Amino acid sequence: MSGDLEKRPTKSEAPSEVPVSQSLQRVRLRRIIRDLAVSVALTLALIVVKEFLVEHSLIGRHLRAMGNDWLQSYLGGEEDSEIAILDISPIDFAPGRDYTPREKMQHIIDALLERKPVPAIGFDVNFSPKAGERFIAPGEDASFFYYCLSHGQKLNNRLVLGINDSVARGRNQPLGAAQFDCLSAYIGHLKPDTAGPRPEMIVSIKVPYLSDTGGLGFWTLPSLPLALASSVQRPPCFDESLLRNVRKVELGEECQSCSFQAMVVDFGHAEKFQFESIPVPDDDSSIALLSEDDHLLNKRFVLVGRVQNPDEADLFAIPGHTGKQYPGVVLMACELYTLLHTLYVPSRVEGALIEGVISIGIFGFVAVMRLYYNKRRIEVVATHRLGTILTGLAVLGLVVFGVFMLPKFRFYWEAIPVVIVVFLLHHFMEPNLDTWWHAIVRRVRATWEFAVFGGRKV
Repeated sequence: MSGDLEKRPTKSEAPSEVPVSQSLQRVRLRRIIRDLAVSVALTLALIVVKEFLVEHSLIGRHLRAMGNDWLQSYLGGEEDSEIAILDISPIDFAPGRDYTPREKMQHIIDALLERKPVPAIGFDVNFSPKAGERFIAPGEDASFFYYCLSHGQKLNNRLVLGINDSVARGRNQPLGAAQFDCLSAYIGHLKPDTAGPRPEMIVSIKVPYLSDTGGLGFWTLPSLPLALASSVQRPPCFDESLLRNVRKVELGEECQSCSFQAMVVDFGHAEKFQFESIPVPDDDSSIALLSEDDHLLNKRFVLVGRVQNPDEADLFAIPGHTGKQYPGVVLMACELYTLLHTLYVPSRVEGALIEGVISIGIFGFVAVMRLYYNKRRIEVVATHRLGTILTGLAVLGLVVFGVFMLPKFRFYWEAIPVVIVVFLLHHFMEPNLDTWWHAIVRRVRATWEFAVFGGRKV
């Protein structure tokens, strides 16, 4: 057998003409099977480590934040959107108050409903009353809410008012009375992550409350964009078929007993939404002119909020827009756009399957080549060089997919940087596993012998 293993082609023989002995084929086959098993085991180990350790560590979160910044920078486009923002920054607060006059908002609704077939109107304005109070504007809110109820029927009940803090009061209280519940939608935001801006936004919030009978009930409230995008009448408050690729975020800091559902949002149009927002003048005659602006508002979802001078607490950093902050109404427009144009985000299981398939494709191809040439050529296949080429192609493919295919197919896989690191680690670790394993065995054996015999020699 040793003679077969050492046999090499002579100078007069071409490599393809040298016969490969049966014994050498068997030795090679065992080596191929062993290497294939090691590759599979290493792939599974790295996927498990990535899922349960790296992604929950600071390094893993930074890699994910890097992936979100990179992917979000390639989203968006120049196409027209079916969303318009009315900027009410020019409208001053009520004298001596910290809220926008309800009469001005009513004039805006009148102007939008006069001629425009707008599908929905949403106010990214916090109508939550302060603690211990029924309304934030006691002399104006009730009549304005009744006005919204009557005129909202023209929009299939998709005239929506934002609330935030008062959602924790539970059902029948956020807007001061039970009959106004169907007007409300949540406009709160998730707390920022230390690794970078979050790509998710809240799409619904589940709030516990005590019923009239003393039992514990749960009230699910949609976000403002989800309420606007829903095609069903309210109640129910929203169309659950729109909740694709949501992530549960339990025990949010905003409401310790509440739970949230969050969705990855396409922030690619944030700059466009902010730049193209339409300022609303403070005088009633200019507000009425909104009814004559067919180009900017016709058949568009209308969001109303402050763009130019929002509160400091209403400014947020978003992935893909480093060094910039955007008002909450712009983020609401981005979430609404994502609900209207599905952004597919693979789950953790789907991501692990994709990663496993790519890895199997790499070492599987190498194994097939080794099996093919096992009987045909006496030369040894350069497995590491072939693996390097295939790993490089896989990494390049992931980069190309993220750059060119994401805007077209809207397949958003934020773990791409982490997966690239895993592929490179796999390629580096696999050829060194034998050396590392033997070194570990020698070290363990030496330690055991020292513990048992104390290093004494007879």
